[in-house]
Amino acid sequence: MASVVGIDVGGTFTDLVLSTDGVTADAVLKVPSTPDDPSRGLVTALEAAEVDFGELQAILHGTTIATNAVIERKGARCALITTQGFRDVLELGRRGRPQLYGLSGVQRPLIERDLRWEVPERLNNEGVVQVPLDEDRLHELARGLREMDVEAVAVAFLHAYANPAHEQRAREILQQVNPDWAIAISSDVLREHYEFERTSTTVVQAYLEPLVARYAKGIGEKLGARGYDRGVLVMQSNGGVTPVDQLAERAAHLIRSGPAAGVVAAGRSRRRQGFAGSSPETWAGRASTWRSSSTVSRRSQRRRSATSASPCACR
Repeated sequence: MASVVGIDVGGTFTDLVLSTDGVTADAVLKVPSTPDDPSRGLVTALEAAEVDFGELQAILHGTTIATNAVIERKGARCALITTQGFRDVLELGRRGRPQLYGLSGVQRPLIERDLRWEVPERLNNEGVVQVPLDEDRLHELARGLREMDVEAVAVAFLHAYANPAHEQRAREILQQVNPDWAIAISSDVLREHYEFERTSTTVVQAYLEPLVARYAKGIGEKLGARGYDRGVLVMQSNGGVTPVDQLAERAAHLIRSGPAAGVVAAGRSRRRQGFAGSSPETWAGRASTWRSSSTVSRRSQRRRSATSASPCACR
């Protein structure tokens, strides 16, 4: 009989639920996670549950690999390239600064200032070029970054949401200099006009992409070696899922993957039990997620989605 597995890989334990009818839990177990290679812990759990990979229809997966990498500062060594004059957007932030007024307080951006660089270029808010991209400067900068052993590069130019041409050209130049870099451009990651939200979320994407790419590759190889070639769907921060083969390019969307899965499940259980006014919350070893049952406006929903990863980049 075809079965479905729900599995959560945390920093300490990996939890699994196996169901042959999609409703009843036929097996529930917990095994230690394997931080050196989290995909190994996932496969260990499947084998401990004696899952028949030939009969397995789908794997639904939540993970805190991205969450923990940001909290513990274990992501990639990466650089930020931005419009001249906007090097310090991560530290200027918004109302989330340690001190609302003045420049006091301790800031710990995911990318330190010596790895944040500026290039001459400028678009206006309608996407019209005011200062052409200085490609010679960008080539020079890219060669310098190659010598600094960075794994990833985030590119966030002013008003790139209105016209991605400069960012796309910057990506082409960076790839020419080093095809192995993970390159995140803000017009792909978060096409919003809020500079801090767009820049910081792009930084999160670049910071996590190499780690998440290795994780996704490990899952695919290990499951393939055991004869499993069906879908692996991974929970995103918004409660939706994405295929494992798209995981790397959506790394920033995994920042609350594990906790979000718990909240979605708790919310569904709450509704089935008739507790309409309660607010589910999930706790893990290093993170927690809460969701109110109150109604919010469409704009606030959009802003929360857009900035879900942003606070992590400015502390």
